[in-house]
Amino acid sequence: FFAVSGVTETLFSIGAGNLLIANTHECDFPKKAVSLSKIGSYLYPNIEKILSLRPSLVIASQDNNQDSLLTLKETKTELFILKIKFGENRSKKTGVS
Repeated sequence: FFAVSGVTETLFSIGAGNLLIANTHECDFPKKAVSLSKIGSYLYPNIEKILSLRPSLVIASQDNNQDSLLTLKETKTELFILKIKFGENRSKKTGVS
């Protein structure tokens, strides 16, 4: 589950794309990302689909649907939540929690 398509792109660019099992419908780059299982959209992920894939880690954004994040936490799913901020020039800055 990848909340921001840029996360999928970044993971592929550092050679970790082979570890991904799914992403959102918005993730369409690189080309290999398109063939991964889709778990819904950034705002409305399909929790049942995510859980059926039995991921060892779910990467999400703090801006994701909060009900979905809460449900994943309640199922004891391992979450890595990104905090994405925009600087003065509107470029994305990514931090982790």
